[in-house]
Amino acid sequence: MKIFGAWILCSSLILVACVTPKQLEEKLLAERNANDKKLAEIQQKLYNQRAAIAMLNDSVLNAEKRMNETVKTGMDVYEKSVLVHDYKTATSALQFITTLKPNDYIWAYDSLAFYHYFYADVRDLTRSTYTLQYFINKGLSLNKNNRFLLELKARTLLIEQDDTASLKLFNELFNATSDLTYKWYAIYIELARNNIKSSEAEINKILAQEISGLKKVRLDHLPEHIRENVNAKAAFIYLRSIIYQSKGQYQKVADVLKEALRSDPNFYLAAKSLEELKQASQGLYR
Repeated sequence: MKIFGAWILCSSLILVACVTPKQLEEKLLAERNANDKKLAEIQQKLYNQRAAIAMLNDSVLNAEKRMNETVKTGMDVYEKSVLVHDYKTATSALQFITTLKPNDYIWAYDSLAFYHYFYADVRDLTRSTYTLQYFINKGLSLNKNNRFLLELKARTLLIEQDDTASLKLFNELFNATSDLTYKWYAIYIELARNNIKSSEAEINKILAQEISGLKKVRLDHLPEHIRENVNAKAAFIYLRSIIYQSKGQYQKVADVLKEALRSDPNFYLAAKSLEELKQASQGLYR
């Protein structure tokens, strides 16, 4: 142990003896300078990164500000267009807004779907309902229980002549809400399928009930861009005219249409149908 300790001591003395104090000072100074240089480089990188982040934040804030200004302009155009009934421009403005901020204006999909359904050229709708279906499905993806869009979907399926899917959806909506609009359309589809007996039984069942004058049926007439809220009793009386027409009993058709108009004098569809019947019969049922 004494020999080993002596060897370590001698080795240390030899190492110290090989390096002069000046050399040791120069070596330490060189190491300090190298460390200072590295530290300066790290500090510069941090500074550059902070500067880049600050510039990016400014850029994002400026971009967000410009986007908000653009959206505000778009909303101004939309609101003013709706006021003057320029629905084509209103639709374009709203589509632009939802492109910029798709999740901030969820209500816009209801409006866009309705505009493409109600104000579009009927000839375009009969050729393709792709755009209409896109906005309906987009809105339903955000709220699958959106009854406004579900109703539009049922009506759109009817335009596409998918009466099976349309009937199913109208029945589901009626079962969920008891809204007579949905029952009216379900019976209308059954009549178009020539299911006369079961449809007549449904109509008689509804008309046998005490129907409040406050209950309405929403009917859309797309070629004329007319939407009417018809007294529910008048609306279901009107369905009887379709039954009599299918049987060729045109006097009864005229009588039923007049009855519907007595129940709701502003019933556009009944008045239109009666006028068409009068013209077809050359005034026989005046």
